[in-house]
Amino acid sequence: MTRKTYVPEILAPRYALRVDDFGPDHVLHVRCEACARVVLIDAGELRRSFDACQRIVVLAERLRCARCAAPTPLSWSVYRRVPTPES
Repeated sequence: MTRKTYVPEILAPRYALRVDDFGPDHVLHVRCEACARVVLIDAGELRRSFDACQRIVVLAERLRCARCAAPTPLSWSVYRRVPTPES
């Protein structure tokens, strides 16, 4: 059995990154600045929920934390799933 780990990855400049730039192994790592909740949104979910040409910076401004619903901004970054063998 393999365990999944995540490594940061730069796909494009932050201002230009779009949903369509995500590959099947990419996830959007979103963190609430108010309560520190972290959510990983995979590429498939992004494509189902948003238009392919939607910019991630605009999308992140509209997202709100499901736990605390604070009006504070969410920080985000892109990660890639990397399977690693278990020891």
